[in-house]
Amino acid sequence: MEKVIIRKHLTKEEIKAHVEKEKKKLREKAKTKQRHRKKRRELSDTESEDEEEAPFRTPDYEEFYFPCNKWLDKKEDDGKIERQLKCMKKQLHYKGQAGHEALNTVYQIIVKTGTKSFAGTDANVYIQLHGKKGLETPRLPLDDEKNNFEKGQTDVFKLETIDVGPLALVTIGHDGSGPGAGWFLDEVRVRRYIQKKEAKEYIKRGRDKPLYEESVFPCNRWLSSSDDDRKIERQLKCDQRTLHCE
Repeated sequence: MEKVIIRKHLTKEEIKAHVEKEKKKLREKAKTKQRHRKKRRELSDTESEDEEEAPFRTPDYEEFYFPCNKWLDKKEDDGKIERQLKCMKKQLHYKGQAGHEALNTVYQIIVKTGTKSFAGTDANVYIQLHGKKGLETPRLPLDDEKNNFEKGQTDVFKLETIDVGPLALVTIGHDGSGPGAGWFLDEVRVRRYIQKKEAKEYIKRGRDKPLYEESVFPCNRWLSSSDDDRKIERQLKCDQRTLHCE
């Protein structure tokens, strides 16, 4: 299972309470603006134009996002067939607003295989990205039909999936298939390309327009059923994060 999204449609009483709360906020905001306008008029001979008020919106439903990205199967993963999921995102949707999923972005995954003897693998490799705010991608296969993950080789993959924000962790592993499936992984680098909305926030704060954020995840260990601690999946912590601008 990848995720569960629950939409809770608001009752008339909940909508009424929300509308009253929003109207109160708008009244307070209008009073503050009126005071500021009065001060500006006292200091200037010219009449300033009134700012256009934001349109009032009526709420329709709340959407709750529960990521999973795990098996519910006695023969897979940890063998559990029941899971408790934590809500990682809550969003209020308004009447007339199109419902939408979390936005996607482009990732460039750069994988470096070590130079030890028999470091390469022909097994099927996958990666999962974990954001600092709890969002996760599904498991993503790293396969472009090339001869990847050879000794001392650097492989680059371009993927499009859910934007989980700044990365905290990656989970990387393989299925152990084929002879000599053991793999010595040097490091993983992930470039997360910044979406327009996020880029605008950087510009508002007086910073340069960002192009992508590069996160480095060192490993320097075997993913092997016969070497090291015999694990074929590892969770790697972000060691360095750099913002690259246009």
